[in-house]
Amino acid sequence: VQQLRFREWGVSWMVFTAAYVPCLLAFYPGLYTYDMSWQWQQFLGYGYTTHHPLIHTFFASWLIELGNQIFGDYQKGLFLHSIVQMLIMTGSMAFAMTFLVKWKVPKNIWIGIGCFFAFFPFFPVLGISTTKDTVFGCLFLMTFVCICDMEIQKQLYKGWKIVPEVS
Repeated sequence: VQQLRFREWGVSWMVFTAAYVPCLLAFYPGLYTYDMSWQWQQFLGYGYTTHHPLIHTFFASWLIELGNQIFGDYQKGLFLHSIVQMLIMTGSMAFAMTFLVKWKVPKNIWIGIGCFFAFFPFFPVLGISTTKDTVFGCLFLMTFVCICDMEIQKQLYKGWKIVPEVS
């Protein structure tokens, strides 16, 4: 059962990631979007504010700076950020796909949702942008899936047991 869960998650994750690579390459090194310039100024030491979530400011800025330190170029730092955030996004979508299997959603609907996640243009563009909405959208998706699972199972969250068991 555990191997089946990992296989479904892993295959979904790889398919979504592969589907997003053309967008990543088309917009190399990524999309440095509207909020990031203010967040970058905070990272540089101009004073932190709560206008943007601090955890995202640290996350994005740290990855961009790490890429600069490793590769000697802020462009490559932005590319590192784009890759990590894209992997987080596709991983959260794969998480949702495993629950659809657990809930015995018909295969054609499962494939349809997978195609929507893989090919709707908004998702890969958001996946490679520096906007805070991406990571928090992923957290919202996973929270929503867990709440739906609690309702379907008629039981409260039970720690690690939330991981889907496929019969």
